[in-house]
Amino acid sequence: MHTFRTPASPLAGAMLALSLAACGGSAASSPAASAPVAASSPPVAAPSVAAKPASAAPASASVATKPSAAASAAASAQAAAGAPKVTVVYNAVATPYLPLWIGKEAGIFQKNNLNVDPQVLSGASNSMAALLSNQAQVFQAGGSDVLNAVVGGADLVIVGTMAPTYPYLFEAQADIKTVTDLKGKKIGIGSIGDTSDIATRLVLQKAGMDPDKDVSIVAVGNPQTRTTAMLSGAIQATMDSPPDTLTLEDKGMHSILDAAALKLPASNQAIAVQRSWLNANKPVLQRYVDSLVEAAAKGKADKDYAIGVMKTYLKTDDMRALNNAYDFAVNENIAVLPYPKPEQYQDAIAILSKTNPKLTGFDVTKILDDEFVASAAQRGLDKSAS
Repeated sequence: MHTFRTPASPLAGAMLALSLAACGGSAASSPAASAPVAASSPPVAAPSVAAKPASAAPASASVATKPSAAASAAASAQAAAGAPKVTVVYNAVATPYLPLWIGKEAGIFQKNNLNVDPQVLSGASNSMAALLSNQAQVFQAGGSDVLNAVVGGADLVIVGTMAPTYPYLFEAQADIKTVTDLKGKKIGIGSIGDTSDIATRLVLQKAGMDPDKDVSIVAVGNPQTRTTAMLSGAIQATMDSPPDTLTLEDKGMHSILDAAALKLPASNQAIAVQRSWLNANKPVLQRYVDSLVEAAAKGKADKDYAIGVMKTYLKTDDMRALNNAYDFAVNENIAVLPYPKPEQYQDAIAILSKTNPKLTGFDVTKILDDEFVASAAQRGLDKSAS
């Protein structure tokens, strides 16, 4: 039986200190619902926004994920031996991050001579700020946030897309039967311009609706916060994933659209780094991508082990929820070979360019580099389950 722990995040604490120093006060939690926002978040030109700590998120997503005691000891030993430390920032406790978690817990990163430190920060903008301020080396979150940062002046490269389709069911209150029934309703998303926002707007447009006029799109926060907002009635619909969808459906809500089943290309969970860091650390980045590929293969091959990891990170022993979440993530969303492809970013460019003209006609191929995934594929790492 595997034992895992999730102590508090030192990076999140450091970012909180920066935030308090800058603002002269305490960090406030995001409300369950707020006024509709039509415009996209501004591009990230510099790391000027201090990240909120993970404690601003619900308890189930409030701590940065950390290894077991044995894994911590191994990481400490490798650090002393010179294994490069790679801090990875991501912004939601969600099943598409299963390969990252397995890479840490199964010792795959350590085996590849890496001391990887995954950190959860609340909000993609905070994760991006950590990357651009060199507090983190790898950003693993929405590709739309990378696009905004690049046109805002950041020199970033996307080397993979771990979840290349929309990982959502469109959950709605019981009285809402179809997407068009959402007219005049509040729909919760993570943040303006993130993957949940792009997916929501895309589905509404395909149903003949205007996302900026026919509904109120409300930035609520991470999946757990959106689930809470649905349960309280603060919002009437949201893009969500198992196991949270089961929580909603057990309370009488239901899915009006399976976005994941459509298999539409999406830029969910882009793996992005600063170009300068890539140029100086290609062997390190290759080993990081190798590790994710090996971890994804292990997760696919060993369901029992993967669910053991998910128990800790999702903080639940509900086997019905865990099995549902595993099947949804592994069969519908996670790519064992996470090639970054231009089509994964076209929806984001088309939708974000309406409020960020700098993205109009943007050539995403200039920031995509698939050589690291290709190298892992050539060596057959996607067939490894060790």
